[in-house]
Amino acid sequence: MKKVKISINLGIIGVEDSRKEIFHSYLEHFSLKSTHSNNQNEYIILHQDIPFKIRLILSDSLETLINKQHEVQKLDVLMICINIYDSHSINLYIPSNLNRFIEKYKFQGITMLVGIDTYYIEKGVPSEYFRISRLNLIKKTNQLNFIYCFEIQNKDGDIRAILKQIFDDILLKFQSSNPEILEKAKLYGKLLSKIEYNQSY
Repeated sequence: MKKVKISINLGIIGVEDSRKEIFHSYLEHFSLKSTHSNNQNEYIILHQDIPFKIRLILSDSLETLINKQHEVQKLDVLMICINIYDSHSINLYIPSNLNRFIEKYKFQGITMLVGIDTYYIEKGVPSEYFRISRLNLIKKTNQLNFIYCFEIQNKDGDIRAILKQIFDDILLKFQSSNPEILEKAKLYGKLLSKIEYNQSY
């Protein structure tokens, strides 16, 4: 059987304390398979019996990601992660820098702004420290003309919801533009699912 997978190039931007690496940890833990070489991380994830091959590109800034264009070439998803207790981080992202990125990559993919509640993730309780409000996250999402705004507190559950949104959007695109590929991918996904089930018992 032909090993048909749906490929997603996922670019995630965030400063050092943004905790953007939690996406790598999640994908590493829940993927059927992962490979790491030359600073590239790839994972195979099943969603609705469809195998997705996710190539994860982590970057500290939009500028760095712009300069990586010759390596990355194409992105399907752009995500900006913000530590909601770092009030300055939200001001690092402005429409003019984003427009440079869009022009360089000819980007027409999914855009997401993700606020990460680093205190709740580490302590398991709400914090009384000053934080970027959900309203300000939404305002920044609108300013950047991004499609989605999320907040992460429940690490696994919230990341799962974000990835589900990405998968569902990509699937919708394939259903309208290339349903034959989708059916082939589903057949291969069912085979992978059986193999994974048999290895678990």
